[in-house]
Amino acid sequence: MILHPRLLCNNKHGAFTDDLKKYNPNSTPYSSSSGEIMQTVPASTFGIKSVEANHAKPLSNENFEDKNKRLQRPISPHLSIYQFQSNMALSITHRFTGLAQNGFMYGLAIGAMVLPGSFPYYLGMLEAAHLPLVVLAGKFLIAFPFSFHLINGMRHLVWDAGYNLTNKGIQSTGYVVLAAAISLALYLTSL
Repeated sequence: MILHPRLLCNNKHGAFTDDLKKYNPNSTPYSSSSGEIMQTVPASTFGIKSVEANHAKPLSNENFEDKNKRLQRPISPHLSIYQFQSNMALSITHRFTGLAQNGFMYGLAIGAMVLPGSFPYYLGMLEAAHLPLVVLAGKFLIAFPFSFHLINGMRHLVWDAGYNLTNKGIQSTGYVVLAAAISLALYLTSL
């Protein structure tokens, strides 16, 4: 049997022809391109029964948390059952540095569209303010997410190749990534 959005058909064997005639006496047979006799019935013949929503009041006014406390059900543990490890912090940092880079990109793009002056104008204003520590901190805040995300991404590519997947390898590459990211960020800050 073939079900189509507009038609319900059966083949030349006629197994469902009599049943279909009971539902819709106006159905008509037709020939398909292969010469089979097909029976058609409009899809509206087979409707879906709608059910009204249950507007009854809840069995009690007790909320979910209170009910679980009363029944002394344990709360499902989440992060509290895990011992903190450096690779957890590195994973979270990888995600946040990706978000930070995205934020910088969108911030610069929106600033370029909205602000009346050009980039050299605002750069000149910043240089004229003579705030070297603020400039260095700002450069580091831009350079670190880039460098960490780049180097940790290389670490992930090494993992994808099947290397350093032991606990010791994960720990040692994590420290290498952190040291390399800070070194690269400091170098980029000094430019």
